[in-house]
Amino acid sequence: MADDRRSGPVSLGCGSLIVIGLIVLIFSGGGRIQDMEDEVRSMRNDINNLRVVIEEQNQAIEQQTQEIGELKTAVRQISVPPQP
Repeated sequence: MADDRRSGPVSLGCGSLIVIGLIVLIFSGGGRIQDMEDEVRSMRNDINNLRVVIEEQNQAIEQQTQEIGELKTAVRQISVPPQP
């Protein structure tokens, strides 16, 4: 009689199915998780590189703005005729 009960249909509850699904997800998605972590790490490096480039450009813009101001002053001095 014990053999008859084992060969009957199996009924799994919702909780059991969720646990089985989570186990499958964890063990089958390991490579994808590592790929995503690598991609996030790469994106962080790209962002840090962009920050450096932006800072360099801001410094260059500031320097050029100062040079433009100096050139304006020089042009004004040249274009103003000397006063008698």
